[in-house]
Amino acid sequence: MSRIMTIWIPRWPVQRRILDHPERRNLPMLICRRHGAGALRVVSWFWPNTSSSIVDPTSRDRSCDEKAGRERGSRRGRKPQIGIFMSLSEAMSVLSQEYGSQACHSILIEHEELEADRDSLRTVACWCRRFAPIVALENTACPECIYVDVTGTANLFGGDDTIVRTAVRMLAVRGISSCAAIADTPAAAWAAAHHTNQVASAVESPHCVSTNRVRRWCVVPSQKQSEWLAHLSVASLQVGSEIADRLSELGVHSISQLMQLPRSSLASRFAKTLTTRLSQFEGTLFEPLASIAENSLPESRHCFESPVSTIAAIDGMLDQMLAECCQKLSQQGLGAMAVQMRFQRSKAAPVVIDVGLFGPSTSVRHLGDLLRMRMERVRLSGEVDEIVLEVNQVAVTTCRQRMLFGETDACHSKAQRVGMLVDRFSGRLGRSAVFQPQLIADTQPEYAWIAVPPRIDSQTVHQSETTRSGRRNRARRQPQATERVAVWTHGRRPIRMHSRPLPLEIPLQTFNGHPTQFQWDGKNHTISKVDGPERIETAWWRGESVRRDYYVVETETGSMWWLFRRLRDGRWFLHGEFS
Repeated sequence: MSRIMTIWIPRWPVQRRILDHPERRNLPMLICRRHGAGALRVVSWFWPNTSSSIVDPTSRDRSCDEKAGRERGSRRGRKPQIGIFMSLSEAMSVLSQEYGSQACHSILIEHEELEADRDSLRTVACWCRRFAPIVALENTACPECIYVDVTGTANLFGGDDTIVRTAVRMLAVRGISSCAAIADTPAAAWAAAHHTNQVASAVESPHCVSTNRVRRWCVVPSQKQSEWLAHLSVASLQVGSEIADRLSELGVHSISQLMQLPRSSLASRFAKTLTTRLSQFEGTLFEPLASIAENSLPESRHCFESPVSTIAAIDGMLDQMLAECCQKLSQQGLGAMAVQMRFQRSKAAPVVIDVGLFGPSTSVRHLGDLLRMRMERVRLSGEVDEIVLEVNQVAVTTCRQRMLFGETDACHSKAQRVGMLVDRFSGRLGRSAVFQPQLIADTQPEYAWIAVPPRIDSQTVHQSETTRSGRRNRARRQPQATERVAVWTHGRRPIRMHSRPLPLEIPLQTFNGHPTQFQWDGKNHTISKVDGPERIETAWWRGESVRRDYYVVETETGSMWWLFRRLRDGRWFLHGEFS
């Protein structure tokens, strides 16, 4: 019996945009598609909420969302009910009724990009080949599901429950929220992945202990889909909203009720799609999966005559395999941005080593050093039969004119060395430990920046060299249109800022509310000069409003501090220190 794992990535168009632009994570967003005579309809949406993520396992399927979208409004303080395929004007009306007219001016409206969404999901599907070689996308115009045929490979990861949990957690580490399920058929796995919480609460099983807590994955035992998933709605069979509504009018709401009806009457009264999907759900009719084509990016393989069990034996083949891949990339003017090395083992799951770079590279030495740093931490518990080296992501390499005396431009050479240093730091510490801060348009100071991957180029290196040389030309360079730089429009900010404001004791204040002294670190600090206040308030969609009055104060010793008074209760806090 085959075993299929379905990975559902809800609202993938939204998730893709947030992955590309992390600063949009706290902004409401509508993604629209143009229909007919130019009318825009909502195909996906995101409403920021600090108490929930993009994935809502209790959410209904699309057919139910369409019905809910026609029900106007929701209670204040909760997410608005915006249905799939609701017109943009209706969505704006819902927002206006809930939050006022200012909501329509603050929300981001993005146009649907089907090709970009599909290509990005295809990249995620290729990444899922670490679990099984056969991977397919959902056969819809806007796919959100990935099918992985784990027949015969799940036991290499410790069983069905382990592999499905590993898939969800590894995607979460990469910033992708998902739900996953394993069943005998793609249709059953699709239904279970979209209702993991219902499957967990309906059946008591060792598999459901973790599911009931996390609500992100579940495993349907072999030949038990009709029993475990019978309570789900008919829409879980992907029969379309029209057929589901007609069945609902007849009192048929669940799969169990549908299975009790004779197939002959269903075929005569409904389209053939209904009986076909029901047979595919039960496993009596085969549902083919269109496996995505093999990656055309370069790869190299080496099979050992006899299995090896030491890293030293593998290290001897590394440079040769890298040279083969880098030669193919150089001929196309490309450089590697992500490289994956797999140690295939016949009696255990493969060992996977992923290396990411911050700039395209075709240097065998540089790539080899990064892979060897990762290999130092690998312990082989079994024998390796084959090594597979794949280039998973590439970028166009920049062409530089050679100098008469010297190989390349000095700034470009320095940028390459800085990029190689950043790659080495990432190899030792992990990519999440190496970042650069980037300002974003957020009035609340502790949330006015995000951590983004370092941006290394010759222009950045040239600016840093100019700053260190101490030149007097301090004219601010205007940011380019392609740079993701937030223009700072607020007041003075301290060099050192605490991650969270620290409470202060203000024993004395002037008649206008300015502090005259404060206690900090066991000492009394007398204030000689006060500049402020600077009023800071958060946006309306952030929930409970944050209202503060900030002051730049100077003490008698010459130290400068950044204090604020919380307007809600009048308490004082220390937020930063100037040099």
